[in-house]
Amino acid sequence: MVADKNENVTCTSFYTIKMARLASGYSELIACNILGMSMNELKHIEEDSSDLTIARAQQMSSLYEVSIDSIYFGKININ
Repeated sequence: MVADKNENVTCTSFYTIKMARLASGYSELIACNILGMSMNELKHIEEDSSDLTIARAQQMSSLYEVSIDSIYFGKININ
């Protein structure tokens, strides 16, 4: 199906925390300094954000300029 030029089309993208950080141009070090966390904490969150607090998720989505609704929260399996 092709959308009519007058029709609103919404494309939804989802980001992992790491993808959001990289897309916003922040290095791990700079993000950690701004967010007030250690590199180990950031790496853990980027691998498994399932236990991230709402306050921390809001802080990160604001810094990375990504809607909190567009962020995937959960464990990232890399095999």
